[in-house]
Amino acid sequence: MIELLTVIIIIAVLAMIAISVFLGQRRKAWDANVESDLHNAAVAQLTYYEGAGSYTSQLSELLDAGYKESSAVTLTIVSAGSESYCMEAYHSGNPSRVWYVVSGEGNPNPELGNCP
Repeated sequence: MIELLTVIIIIAVLAMIAISVFLGQRRKAWDANVESDLHNAAVAQLTYYEGAGSYTSQLSELLDAGYKESSAVTLTIVSAGSESYCMEAYHSGNPSRVWYVVSGEGNPNPELGNCP
């Protein structure tokens, strides 16, 4: 009986470890999804800028410029004008973890946090 109880405890400990690792990997996947969407939206902003001479504040215009939105990611264009833009996004699995991207030189890199 003691051996059976010991085996059950060991299995429970291994299950707890596996669940925590799984949850961490799921959060990383959500973050990667948001970062990818923000990067794609930034590329669409650049495409739109080439044609219009300014950045857009309308999501529909980004979609027309080639942005493909993910179903679980919510993207918000916080500000956009003739010289700059800032966009925020989050995954529905973790809405408290917001990422943003701003216009600038070179490759637009999403960062954790809200628009400055």
